[in-house]
Order: sequence, then C-alpha cells, then structure tokens
Amino acid sequence: VGAASLVLGLTGGNLIFHKFSVIQLREDGGTHRIAVLTIALVSGSLFLFGFPIGSYVPKWFLGGLFLNTGWSFLKKTLLSYRSLAVFNWRGVRVVSPQYGISACCVLTALFFSPTTAILVGLILSIFLFVIDGMSTSPVSNVVDGKHVVSRTKRPWWEMQVLGKEGDRIRLLYLQGQLFFGSTLRLTSNLEAAAAVDRIQFVILSFARVPLVDPSATEALKAAQEKMRKRGCHMIFCRMNEQVFDTLSAAGVLRAPSEEFLNRVEQMGWHCMNDAQGEADGDKEIPADVFFHETDALDFCDEYIIDKFCYSPKAEQRLEPYMRQYGTATRIPGSRLPESTFEMMNDLPQGVMRKLRPFCEIREEELPGTMLSDIMPEMDRAMCFILRGAVSLVQFIPMVDDTYPLQLKSATFAFRAGKRLLARYPPGHVAGTSTFFKFHKQHVNPQLQPKLIVSSQYSPPAEIWVLRYEQCDDIPGWKQMPDDLKGYLARMLCVQFADAMEHANLKER
Repeated sequence: VGAASLVLGLTGGNLIFHKFSVIQLREDGGTHRIAVLTIALVSGSLFLFGFPIGSYVPKWFLGGLFLNTGWSFLKKTLLSYRSLAVFNWRGVRVVSPQYGISACCVLTALFFSPTTAILVGLILSIFLFVIDGMSTSPVSNVVDGKHVVSRTKRPWWEMQVLGKEGDRIRLLYLQGQLFFGSTLRLTSNLEAAAAVDRIQFVILSFARVPLVDPSATEALKAAQEKMRKRGCHMIFCRMNEQVFDTLSAAGVLRAPSEEFLNRVEQMGWHCMNDAQGEADGDKEIPADVFFHETDALDFCDEYIIDKFCYSPKAEQRLEPYMRQYGTATRIPGSRLPESTFEMMNDLPQGVMRKLRPFCEIREEELPGTMLSDIMPEMDRAMCFILRGAVSLVQFIPMVDDTYPLQLKSATFAFRAGKRLLARYPPGHVAGTSTFFKFHKQHVNPQLQPKLIVSSQYSPPAEIWVLRYEQCDDIPGWKQMPDDLKGYLARMLCVQFADAMEHANLKER
C-alpha cells in the first residue's frame, strides 16, 4: 500500500480505500465487524497511550500517503470554483467569496503553519458571515395598512376610514435569526419609516423568527426609543418563548396587553414584571405586545377609527345609526338596537320584529361557548349578532409527534391547532357560507369551521339563530313567508359580497 501510494502520489493518481458501510457489514456478517472493531481498538490504543507510530512506520509509506492526500486536497480546493456561484460585480463576473477564503488558507499554509491557515480561514469565514447577515434583510414582506385589515368584520363606513387613513400602519413580517448584523439593517429601515410623519404604527411579526440574539436587542431598543420620540409606536406580536424572554429581559417589551400577560402566565412563560410595573405606573403607555397580527391590527384600526370616524373633530359625517353602532361596540354591556341592525343591512323597518318568531334567541352566551356543538342543526344556520361577537374558527388536526414524518413548523402560533377565519361584531351575520348548502358533502365534521362566542366586544353575547329547517317548535327559513325571504336574500347577497372583499384584505 505504501509503495502504491508513493507511485500514485507522484503521478497524480488516486488510491481508493475500502469503506465499510452499515449495509455491507450486515450482509458480510461477523467477519467484517470483528475486523473493524479490532482496527478501532488498535488505533485507539496507539493514540491513547502516545505510541510513536512515526518511528516504526516506514518513511516512504508515510511520505506517499501524505503526498497523495495533500495533492488531492490541493486539487479539490483550487478547482472548487467550478461548483461555486458566480455573480456580476460592475460588469465583471466574480467567483464567490468562499473561494477566496480557500485560496487564502492554501497560501497561508504554504508560507506559515497549518494551524495559522486554519485560524485565518476561521476569521475570514466569520467576517463573511457577518457581511452576508448585514446585506440580507430580515424583512420578508412589508404591508401597508391600506391593503391589510384584521380578521374582524367592520361596517362600510369604518372600512372607508381605514382605506383613507390606513397608510398610517406598517406591518413587517420578519424571518430568520436576528443578530446585530441583520438588526442594523432592520433598525435603519424602521428609523426611515418613523421619519415619515404620517406613519404612527409599525407592527413587527416574529412568527418566522426562531431566536433573537442578545446583541440585537440594544439596536431594537434604540430604534424603538427614536420612533417613540417621533410619535411612532412599535408593536410586537407572534413571538415564541425564546424571543419573548430575550426581548423582555432587555426591556424592549414595555406594555404587554392584559390578555397576552394572562395567557403567557398560563403557559408557564416568565412574566415581565418590570414591563408590567412600568405599564401599571403609566397608564398612558399603549399596549405593544399582542398574540397575533390580527390582534395588533385590531388595536391600530380601533385607534384610527376612533380618531377619524367617531371623534367629534372627525371630518366624516355620520348618521345616527352609525353612532349607535359605535356606542354598542365600545361601551361595555351595550346592545345594538334592532332598528340599527336593519339600517346597517339596508332592511326595511320592522323586519327584525317579523324575523324574531323564526329564530332561537340566545341572550346570555358566555365567551368560549361553542355554538356549533351545544345547539342542534347548526350546520345550516345563520347567527344575527346584536351584542358581543362570534368567531368563526377552523380546527386544524395536529399530527402526532411520534409519527416519523412529523416536522417542527417554522411558523410559531399561540393557538396551535386553531385558525381564526373571521370575527363578527354586532350588526353582522355569521354562518352565511353554509346556510344554502343544498348538496350533502362527505366532509369530516372536525374540518368544518366552528362558531364560538368571542371574548371581544363585551360579552355575554346576544345571538338570534335562524335555521334552514324547522327545529323543535321553532320554524325555519322554509316556513318563512316569501316577502321576508326576499328581504333576507337581498341582505345575504350584500353579506356575501362584503365577505369576499374582507377575505381579500384581511391579514393572512
């Protein structure tokens, strides 16, 4: 073997050694296994007891072996540019900087020691990593508030205000690990956004951020303070536990929402005592931490609607029923008058009074009540909401972790296995998508969206349930007079069109 290595090394050949694979060891039986074990024991004993192998192995054998190995490594390193990407720099095609690191290591090994070459390669690799991190933006997408709304349905006059004033909101979707290099570019973009006087809210979504290095928190905190002085509020949402702990320890999270604090305490996360105390000491500090992007958008949208729609100084002129809706959705315990419901949905006066005998009236539904499970015949039923809110939630089956192909999701979610499709406040109708389902479809009932009473809009909720068929002693749609059907059919057409528009705008 030594003579062959010497000859092949001088002539540029390659010596192929026999490799033992797991499959081969299984096929050949115990012979190869004993041989491999013996070689491992002998080699390990020699290195462990410091046996001077070079004093007993012939020099021509070691020379040939090292010459062949060195030539193969040198050839592979110098020709590695063939497998690396090439980019244009001022019209000149330049090979990847990784090739420069390899070349520097080879030159350093020629004039200095191999240890120095390894150290130079390590330093250059770290420098290249930092440069790549600073040149790659951690922002995967930026959405203007005019083009995205929360998953809460809103009446047309509020949507007009958001269409006009929604550009005061920016939603940034972040990705990858954040460290000081990538955060520098993020903070520069944030400061540039804050320089525009019109922008008042910047929402950062950490759904695709697995971790935040402590070196990035100082830059985020400095950018947050600069934006606050300019009147721009930074909001954080969709953080996993590691990101939450890092940002809270650095003091970046100042005023978490009450629902967020209660939920993370139930999950066993570390409570932000400093942030909670700061928020309690200064009630003027607005909330800056939320579960989901839609919760953060709800907070920002409510601020804009209050200021530019229902404020006495607002330019938009509102009719009395619009202000009644604003009162019913903002004052705890308020109920939307039936006449206001009719005007919101362009129904003739008195339609709700005629509709009442055909509905099951539920006046004290507590939050979290799953209407689709506790009430019969809810697969073809509509819910007219007069107080509180109803959420349409899709339950997504979770794969068992013991299953071999189960992979960890790259996107973090607080409500694992659940997805909020829409939230219906007073004055809206929930369940319209399945009401006119005439053909029976063989769909797993667990995949059907569920109607759940929401914790928003001051529960308990008052809901009128209209079924397609008669249920118990309560008549349904089929027993309804034609004139009343005509009014409701026209209203449902408007509701369907509004649902399609909301689906195109809502946060995904």
